[in-house]
Amino acid sequence: MTPDDTPHAPQSARNFFFYFLNFALLYTVAINLGGVLFNMIDKSFPLVGGYYGGGSLRFNLSALIIGSPIFLWLAMKIHRDEGKDHLMLQSGIRRWLTYITLIITA
Repeated sequence: MTPDDTPHAPQSARNFFFYFLNFALLYTVAINLGGVLFNMIDKSFPLVGGYYGGGSLRFNLSALIIGSPIFLWLAMKIHRDEGKDHLMLQSGIRRWLTYITLIITA
């Protein structure tokens, strides 16, 4: 078997769309969950005599209510697709988005 005969991971536009949307929703859910937690801390331990700039709690909650179910559904769909086609786990698109997420997180 030559190197050209080895199976390659599918690199389709559909995979890019699903992985990119999945990671974008992951970022949205994580950022807004952090925002909700920070707002809860601000309300629990207010600054004495300080300015409370709250008001983003409504935005954070609405983004979580909309983004979380879509993220969970899409993650389950991708997981099912990966179960059917194991080559998707070796996708370069998935690998690049994972490494970009790790760099941003670090």
